[in-house]
Amino acid sequence: MNGESPERLKAMFLAHGRRFVKISFGGLSEASIRKAVEELPGREIAVAGAETDLCVMQSVPGLLEPGYEVFLLEDCLFSSEPEPAPALPRMMQAGAVSATLKILVYELSECVDHTTWYPETLAGKGDPCCKPPPAWFIPPGEWPAWMRTF
Repeated sequence: MNGESPERLKAMFLAHGRRFVKISFGGLSEASIRKAVEELPGREIAVAGAETDLCVMQSVPGLLEPGYEVFLLEDCLFSSEPEPAPALPRMMQAGAVSATLKILVYELSECVDHTTWYPETLAGKGDPCCKPPPAWFIPPGEWPAWMRTF
């Protein structure tokens, strides 16, 4: 309600994450959010969020305009609107790339040897040429029930 995250999502927020209050639908319209995004080391951004047809749809063009590659995590979007589907093609036509949380996780891991939920990795075996998952990554077995959709 009025921009507040549901309590069940607040409990999942990463301790080292940053939270921002915004009054504009488009996130980059807020100077503090724009500055935080500009300070990120990469040019690829995964987008998840609430109000797919408002806040997400108006934030994505703001990320695309300065040249960020935007991956829209379709299974990590929600809205109070019963029919937010028209927003997705609009964002794709603007240049966002359709993705899911699972796609993102596996693309970041790049290979089986560094996916922490495989027993071979836990035993210390594996190909050193593969990139490990990011430090913030939580193995699927440890995900809360609402995230285990696949």
